[in-house]
Amino acid sequence: QVRFEIVVSNIGQKALSNVFIEESQYDGLTFDHAIINGHWSESVVNGKHRWTLNSNLLVGEKIALNVVFNTTRTGTFTNVVVAGSNETENKTTENKTKVVEPKLDVQKITLTPMVHVGDKTSFEIVVRNTGDVKLTNVYVEETSYAGLTYDSFVKNSEWTYSTVNGKHRWTLNKVLYPHEVSQFIVVFNTTEVGTFTNVVTAESDNTPEKPAENTTIVYNETPEDPMSNSTKNPDLSIEKVALDKLLVVGQKAQFEIIVQNTGNVALSKVTVYEESFDGLTYDSWEDFSGMWSKNSDLSWTYNDILYPGEYASFFVTFNINRIGDFNNIVSVDSNETSKKRANDNVVVIAPSLSVEKITLNKTVNLGEQVTFEIIVHNTGSTDLTNVVVREDQFEGLKYSSFVDYTGNWKYNGDLTWTLTNPLKAGEYSGFFVVFDTTRAGDFVNVVVAKSNEVPETPAHNNTKVITPENPSYNPSMTVDKYTINRTVYLGEQTMFEIVVRNTGDVDLKDVFVIEAYFDQGLTYSSFYPTKGIWTHIINNQNFDQFNLRGTLRVGESASFIVVFDTSSEGLKTNIVTAGYDNTVYVNSYNETEVIYKHVPEIPLIEIPEEPGKPVNNETPDEPAKPVTPEPQNNELPATGNPLVMVLLALIALGAAGLRRKD
Repeated sequence: QVRFEIVVSNIGQKALSNVFIEESQYDGLTFDHAIINGHWSESVVNGKHRWTLNSNLLVGEKIALNVVFNTTRTGTFTNVVVAGSNETENKTTENKTKVVEPKLDVQKITLTPMVHVGDKTSFEIVVRNTGDVKLTNVYVEETSYAGLTYDSFVKNSEWTYSTVNGKHRWTLNKVLYPHEVSQFIVVFNTTEVGTFTNVVTAESDNTPEKPAENTTIVYNETPEDPMSNSTKNPDLSIEKVALDKLLVVGQKAQFEIIVQNTGNVALSKVTVYEESFDGLTYDSWEDFSGMWSKNSDLSWTYNDILYPGEYASFFVTFNINRIGDFNNIVSVDSNETSKKRANDNVVVIAPSLSVEKITLNKTVNLGEQVTFEIIVHNTGSTDLTNVVVREDQFEGLKYSSFVDYTGNWKYNGDLTWTLTNPLKAGEYSGFFVVFDTTRAGDFVNVVVAKSNEVPETPAHNNTKVITPENPSYNPSMTVDKYTINRTVYLGEQTMFEIVVRNTGDVDLKDVFVIEAYFDQGLTYSSFYPTKGIWTHIINNQNFDQFNLRGTLRVGESASFIVVFDTSSEGLKTNIVTAGYDNTVYVNSYNETEVIYKHVPEIPLIEIPEEPGKPVNNETPDEPAKPVTPEPQNNELPATGNPLVMVLLALIALGAAGLRRKD
């Protein structure tokens, strides 16, 4: 399984409501469960897993959610989550998970491939972690060894010998980390002539059985040299293997040097030389076979004949004094062969960690509890073991309890906590510590973190414990009044939004806003809340007062909209005051321009009828005589042509419309 810790932080200036986390994408993984720890409510929305925070996320607060997935196949997979709230846009983040398969390899090397019956034959068994997962409870078991009788094994501090179900077993006394190698030598007695195969199997808690085998030729009389009629071809090879490729400054680097006779001629005076080991300082050497001697310089000579096909090996150890990528070169020769070279490298790194202590409630009242989140980050390139956090200083506070949603921390009873598993490179882990407050003041809380690889590293944070009488009690608030429609026509309504904010370091109770002054021509009409629960009253001074229900917490804001009727023209000023606990502390004002909506009248214009013939559908008996028009009673004033007046009136209407738009 893989576990993700999702951390949501409020980095803004106001509390966030309805905070949610949604798993958007997790290819290659199967959702198993979430550790909701009472802070979250779980649901499925459009087929996606969603968790909603059960309370507001205050300014500066962080909250975590741990989600567990099952791995279904190997590969590197991206996990995407989305977080949002009522007040913010959705934010997306992602992380990658590399799903790997543990692998174990075992090799059995016959150190004496050809022996006389009755002599002893030796095998070197080499176990390698060839995967990317640490292996636990690694063991090797002798499965089959016909023609041979077990004698002993060359004692090695890394391995413990036992018999299980009648079989010889060797158990590794440590965790075998990725790319690490460990080995030991087993000795058998030869009891009969023949070619015999020896089989071993290796296994661990993380991997299935893996077999390996090799053969030994046991003879009674000196066998005929198969190359007696062939061309002699002396040759050898050398291999240098770093048993741990990744090391930390201060550790020791160990190399195994393996020499093999790859020709068809017996080799004498086989000698190995350390040629180059920059960044390393020689420390010691070890030979489990008893066949090597160290010379006065950094060279070693094999004290016997190395027959064709045979191996011989020993170990060299170096001290590490600085970080870097270092190459170690060795060479080998014999009386019959020229020099051959081999090399291997080790990477030396410096482990590091950092620790954070986050105060979840920076200001509390005396008698209340304060909570800290402690997070340890592995900022280096190697795993950290035995990570320990210690509460070092907590003046004014008394330890109460701790909360660990991950299940990875153990409380030791002395204000120290130990991480129960290694902290891998790039990972972090944390828990919460709760303290009671014992007196008022501004206190520094210090923690220290360390591991087997890193010395003590401190971190601290502050907590302010207050009382009403405490001079460090620092309440503060602001009120802002915003005109929603700055210019209105006479008779229309104007609206203001009023916003109060807690800008201090303590929660505020009994917050109120009063309409302290507004010019004649404005009359209170109504209000409606936009954030928070507000009520309206007429106070003792006959002012409109709006009261906030509940507590205005540090960093939070609340608001409502108030509506006024307009009854006269002019620039109207509106002033509000705000406070808490029956004390006025701040005020704000804004202005509204009320203008007269002028609608010009269009003069009524009558146009006289033009002289003409009367219309008569009947055919007249005789031609009609011309009719003289009668004088009109409503004569037009002597102002010129009536058509011109109509045009002027229309132009005036257009100009009035333009002024209104301005």
